[in-house]
Amino acid sequence: MTIRILAVEDDIGDFKTLKRTLLSCGLPTETDHAVDMLAALEYLEKKQYDIIFLDFGLPLMNGLHALSELTLIEPPTPIVMVTGQGDETLARKALKSGASDYIPKREVTSETLRRTIDHVLEMTVLQRKLEEQQRSLESFAYVLAHDLKTPINQTRLIGEMLSDAIKSKDYSEAENLSNFLVESTQRMDDLISVLSSYNQAQSEDVVFQTFTLSTAVSDAMKNLDSELQKRGAKVTFAKDLPVITASPPMITQLLQNLIGNGIKYCDAALPRVHVFAEADQDGVNVMVQDNGIGIAEEDSLKVFQPFQRLRAASKFEGTGLGLATCQAIIQRHEGRIWVTSKPGEGSIFSFWLPRHSTEKTA
Repeated sequence: MTIRILAVEDDIGDFKTLKRTLLSCGLPTETDHAVDMLAALEYLEKKQYDIIFLDFGLPLMNGLHALSELTLIEPPTPIVMVTGQGDETLARKALKSGASDYIPKREVTSETLRRTIDHVLEMTVLQRKLEEQQRSLESFAYVLAHDLKTPINQTRLIGEMLSDAIKSKDYSEAENLSNFLVESTQRMDDLISVLSSYNQAQSEDVVFQTFTLSTAVSDAMKNLDSELQKRGAKVTFAKDLPVITASPPMITQLLQNLIGNGIKYCDAALPRVHVFAEADQDGVNVMVQDNGIGIAEEDSLKVFQPFQRLRAASKFEGTGLGLATCQAIIQRHEGRIWVTSKPGEGSIFSFWLPRHSTEKTA
């Protein structure tokens, strides 16, 4: 992958030195040159960069002021402050103002540049992961505050009504309320299970093993047995499903969610789901086809976001975490997942897994 760099440097000689050193550090780089902040802003309007090298001594605007302006631009880009002054106080101010790193011009060598770039890119990846985890925590907090609150309040109300029915010796009503109580607690248990699966998909270690995909499909069907019988659904899979190297419990959970969704979000009298796959030298593409209600094209990306409930699916019970869990599992396997669908015509959920030649732990 080419590392896109924007060098904001008014001295053409210093820029040529920086570019020459970048070319010699052994990394695939593509460098654009802005002589001042105005030119830098024009570049940033047209293109997204991986790193900005910012000279402290710009005309009309000093480096710290320029730094504060650049940190306001979305999406944020890591900034390395470059200066002819080896001032530790200035370095601290730059880092405090939002710079990812600081390097004096006299220390610009292929070794220091490579070390700086590697460090900045590594910290950027870590920062994005932390931001994703923060968003997940906020989503969990929302669910705990809202989605769990409804069945908890309902359970409390049913309990109070049940107590009154027993006191008045209305045992028929008490029996009905007892059934409602069981259903309410089951909904809470289901929600907690879904939250647990989503959390595990994001945080558990991925232990890669080699196994037949048909084994994971069979295990997923066993886990869905009661739902299959309840709906009278028919699930089939191709006889030639390939051998894959992945996490067996995660792939089983992934297939369970996709097959389960195909059964749940279906108006047909007989829900049908079929699993098939195609393998090539780079990996395996697995398809899960259903005859469900389908998904509008504009919602094909939204469905994989946590806690998204589409309007067409609002009449079905759900948490909005099933497909988000699928995406988390695929991301942990460095794969891809997508859906091809039209409203009323069913869906084909596809996921691609890269080929792993050896067993490994990630």
